[in-house]
Amino acid sequence: MGDDDDDEKKAFRLVEKLAMNGNIKAQNNLGNLYYNGVGTEEDLEKSFDWYQKAAENGNEIAMYNLGNLYYNGKGTEKNLEKAFEWYQKAAENDNVEAQSNLALLYENGEGTEKNLEKAFEWYHKAAKNDNKEAQHNLGNLYYNGEGTKEDAFNWYQKAAENGNENSMYSLGNLYDRGEGTKKDSEKAFDWYKKAKENGFKGPLTPPSTFQTTKAVNSEQKKSPFEKSQVLASIQSKTSLETIKTVISAQKCDGSFELSDTISKQLDVSSNEILTSVQNYVTSEKLKKILDPSTWSTAVTLR
Repeated sequence: MGDDDDDEKKAFRLVEKLAMNGNIKAQNNLGNLYYNGVGTEEDLEKSFDWYQKAAENGNEIAMYNLGNLYYNGKGTEKNLEKAFEWYQKAAENDNVEAQSNLALLYENGEGTEKNLEKAFEWYHKAAKNDNKEAQHNLGNLYYNGEGTKEDAFNWYQKAAENGNENSMYSLGNLYDRGEGTKKDSEKAFDWYKKAKENGFKGPLTPPSTFQTTKAVNSEQKKSPFEKSQVLASIQSKTSLETIKTVISAQKCDGSFELSDTISKQLDVSSNEILTSVQNYVTSEKLKKILDPSTWSTAVTLR
C-alpha cells in the first residue's frame, strides 16, 4: 500500500511539472488527479482551474470535463449556460461524450432554448460514433414522434448491444408490444432479464403473453403474471389433432384424462402440469377441490 502511494505521488509530481511547463495534456491530467485525489488530496477547485487552463489551450477532453463541473456545480458555481458553452466547444471538436451531453441540454432546454431539431442532430452524431447514451436517447426521440417505431427499435437495439440497460428495457417493451418489430414475447422476456442483470432500476413491465414451457418447470414461487401464463401456454399449443386425441380419451363418468399429447407438446409430465395449475389457483373454493379427475378435465378443456 505504501509503495502504491509513493508511486502515485511521484506520478503526480511529474504530471504537475509538465502541466506547469505548458503541456496541455498534462494540464488536463492534473485536473483529473486533483478531481480524484490521486497522488494528492482531492481538490475540486484546483481540478477546475487546471481543466480550465487545458480547455482554454484547446484540449477538447478538458472542455468536456469543464462542462461537467459547471453542470454539476463542482469546484465552481453551478452554471448551465457555461456548461452548455463548454459542451458545445468540445462537441465541435469531435468529443463524442460532449456531443451526447449537448444534445441532452438542447432536448431539455438547459443552458439554452429547447430545440429538438438540434438535439436530434447532436444525438445522431454521437450515436454514429457508438455512444450508447446518445443511441438510447435517439431511440427515445424516434419513439416519441421524431421518426418511426422501426427507427426507435434500431437505435434501442444498438444501444442495448452496447450495454445500455435502459435500452434493454425499451427493447423488451417493443418486442412485447410488437412495435417497430415483430411481436416476440420470449425476446421481450430475455431483454427485460438482461436489463435487470445490467442494473436497470425501474419496474419491469411483464410481457403480455409469455408463452414458454419453462413456466411449468420453474420454481413454485411465481409472480401473478407468470402464474397466468401456465394455462395460456397449454392453450396456445392445442391443435385440432390434439382435440381429437383428447375427446377420444373421455372416460365413462364424463371426465377427461390429461392426454400424453399435451404433456409431450409441453415437454413436461401430466402430473407436473396439474400440480402447477393447482398451485397457481387463487380461488379458495377451487383450492378445496382434491379430485384429480376434476383438475385434469378442467385443464384439458381449457
